[in-house]
Amino acid sequence: MIWNYLKKTAKIICNCICFAINSTSYLRKTKPIDTFAVQKILLINLQGIGDIVMTTAFLRALKEKWPDAQIDYLCYKNNGELLEQDFRITKIFKRNKEGIFNIDFIQMLKKIRTERYDIVINLFPAQHSALLTLFSNAEYKLGNLYGTVATSNNLTVPDMPHTWDIRENAKHIALQLQLEEYDEADLSLEITEKLTDAKLKNSIAINPFATWKSKNWPQERWVELIQQLLKTWKGYLVILGGPHDVAQSKIIEKIINNKRVINKTGQLTLKQTAAVLKHSQLFITTDSGLLHIAIAMQTKTVALFGVTDPDILVSGANNLEICSSYSECPKKYQFNHNNEPHDYAQECMKKITIDEVISKIKGMLK
Repeated sequence: MIWNYLKKTAKIICNCICFAINSTSYLRKTKPIDTFAVQKILLINLQGIGDIVMTTAFLRALKEKWPDAQIDYLCYKNNGELLEQDFRITKIFKRNKEGIFNIDFIQMLKKIRTERYDIVINLFPAQHSALLTLFSNAEYKLGNLYGTVATSNNLTVPDMPHTWDIRENAKHIALQLQLEEYDEADLSLEITEKLTDAKLKNSIAINPFATWKSKNWPQERWVELIQQLLKTWKGYLVILGGPHDVAQSKIIEKIINNKRVINKTGQLTLKQTAAVLKHSQLFITTDSGLLHIAIAMQTKTVALFGVTDPDILVSGANNLEICSSYSECPKKYQFNHNNEPHDYAQECMKKITIDEVISKIKGMLK
C-alpha cells in the first residue's frame, strides 16, 4: 500500500516537472512545420519488441514524406537488432539502462542534443522518453508527455489526445505531420538472415510463452496441442522463445519427447527468429513481441488473446486468425496500461479451448 502510494506520488511530481518545463513553449508563437527545412529526425521508442515492430508502419510513412532526411531511432539495446540494416534508418541509438536516474540517461541526452535534430518524436508517453524529447534542442517536438500535455503545443497542428496505445499515439502524430501514406497495419522489417538448418523451413513455429503470466495459455494445453499436431502435421514443429523461457521450454520438450519437435528457445537472435517466422508455414503464439514480428513477416498466424484486446493490438493485420476470450474476461483483469493484469490463475486464457485453436489452425493450413 505504501509503495503504491509513493509510486503514484512520484508520477504526479514528475508530471508537474514536465508541465513546468514545457509551460514556456505556450508563450511562443504557434507555427506550422517547415517541411522543406526538415533534414534530421529522431524517433524515440523505449518500449518492448512488439512496440518496436508496431511503429514500423509510422517509419515507412515518415520516409515517404521525407525520403532524403536522416531518420534516426532510439530504443533499448536488446530490441535495436530488429532495426539494423533497415534502409529507412541512418543511425540507431541504444539505451543500456531504463529510467532517468542514471548516467546512461545523461549520456543519451547529450548525444541527442549534439545531433541537433529538426524533429524529435516521442512515440510512447513514458517519463524517460518524454524528458529526452523535452530536453532535446530540436526545432519541433512531437508526442505526448507522461500523463500531462502534448509537446507539440507551440505548433499549428491538430490537438493530440493522451493515449497509452502506441498505435493510436503514432496515428495521431501521423495526422499532425500529414503523413498521407500512413497505414497502422502496414508493418515491415528488413530481415536478410538466411536459414542454414533445412528443418526450420516450412515448419510450424510455436511460441508458448509471454512475458506476463496472465497472457500465457496453461502449459498442459500447449503440450496437448503439440501432441495433436504431431498426429496430423508431417513436418517439423519449432518451439521459439527468449532466454527467460528456456526452463519452461525444456519441460515441454521432455514431456512430448518427439524428434520432430525442435526446441530453439533462447538459441536464436531476434533476426534469426524473424527469419524462421518468415519461412514458416504457420505460427501459433500468445500475445507477444514475436506475434508482431510474424505479422511484419506476413506469416500465417494463429494468436491467443485473453487479458489484452486484439481489436487494439492487431486490428487490420493480414494472414491472422484470433482465438480471443477478451470479451469474456472480467474487467478487473483486462489490461488498462497501468500494470500487469493480476490474472495469475490464467482464468481468461483458460477460456480458450484446444478445439478452438485446432479449428483455426486447420483453416489457416488449407
